[in-house]
Amino acid sequence: MSAMYPVILLVVTGFVWVLMAWQNSRLVQLFWQRLPHIAQRELPATLDRHPEKAIFFFRRRAVEVLRGDELLWRQRQRFLFLFALSVLVPVLGFVSIGIVAYIQSHQ
Repeated sequence: MSAMYPVILLVVTGFVWVLMAWQNSRLVQLFWQRLPHIAQRELPATLDRHPEKAIFFFRRRAVEVLRGDELLWRQRQRFLFLFALSVLVPVLGFVSIGIVAYIQSHQ
């Protein structure tokens, strides 16, 4: 196995994580613009990072609120996809490294 594979995995994982954080930021900003009264009730009004700004979009309440707005719904779906990707990329990458290492050690 090439020594570059773990480096590539690290770069790809970081890229997916940055994309997910950026998508979450866009989703929060759009939520505040399009549904300010609901956002005021559901999200903290702080300008800094707050875990609730990401956790809210996984809740059933978010489904109820965002399903009515096509743009917000699409943005939420992208966020969920990137979240799933941010978990799968490193896990599957390290599993593949382990499998290749196991195969190479038994040859």
